[in-house]
Amino acid sequence: AELGPPAREELLALQRRHTTLAAEDFATRWELGAEWSGRVVALWLGAEGRSVDEVIAKAAEFGHEKEELSSGVVLEGGLLHSLATGADVGVEELLPWVKALTAAAAGSAGGAATEEVSASLYRVDPSNHFLTAADTSAPLDSLGDEVRLRIASGRGVGSLNTTFDFASGESGSGVPLLDGYWERLDDATYVVGEGVARLNPRLYLIWKTAGYCTPYHQDVHVPPHFTLYNQTSGASAFHFLPLLLGEYATLVGRRDGPSRLKELLQRLDREGVGEVATLGPKQMLLILPGGAHGVYVPR
Repeated sequence: AELGPPAREELLALQRRHTTLAAEDFATRWELGAEWSGRVVALWLGAEGRSVDEVIAKAAEFGHEKEELSSGVVLEGGLLHSLATGADVGVEELLPWVKALTAAAAGSAGGAATEEVSASLYRVDPSNHFLTAADTSAPLDSLGDEVRLRIASGRGVGSLNTTFDFASGESGSGVPLLDGYWERLDDATYVVGEGVARLNPRLYLIWKTAGYCTPYHQDVHVPPHFTLYNQTSGASAFHFLPLLLGEYATLVGRRDGPSRLKELLQRLDREGVGEVATLGPKQMLLILPGGAHGVYVPR
């Protein structure tokens, strides 16, 4: 009701397109619903003249600042010691892992043996880290050269799509660190029981170099879920914000640039909005589904 006629027309067209798609399974219906609701939020946040005060008021109206909608917590205690893993990982250790997982993904997708296999990459724009070129690719043969060049230049690069599905029937991922982590998670889930939580068999090897940035977001690629983030090597700084404010921060960073984003984040910090958690090797974070978070890899 708060959107203008052009925005409502766009949403109606998107709704019509969705109704023409076969969506009998829940996962597909979730994906379509997430796309539609995400567009509603984007149109409202991006409306001409939208102020940060209006966004803060709307977040409060929705209850986004309530403690039970916290975005994440750092884990401690026995569970951490039994699950978390750590290793000193450099480029020479990383590349064989990425190649093994990328080749396995290409094989499961039915790619021809003669096709050139490429790794998924997210390349940071040095002028504005929130304008990262998402889900691009690089041939495996030249991946090492690009990673080393970007490390030397301080231009971050990483991947959010280097994964392995342990339900694929393969004996393992070919990455001992990942295989051992899966075994510990699987054992823990067996003890807890399927009625409490279901373990997603797809694990992500999220690798990033210094200077990499993931803008604020809420993970909606699958239905509401909890993410166990195990920092293996180096450090990652997480900034948690209430959902609507996190989405607004990403919009400001991309549309208005770093200076305006800095002003916004400094104001939120002065008002006590948001939390920061920095992880080092063998530390673990539980990311909750109710908020937004951005991730930075310090130089």
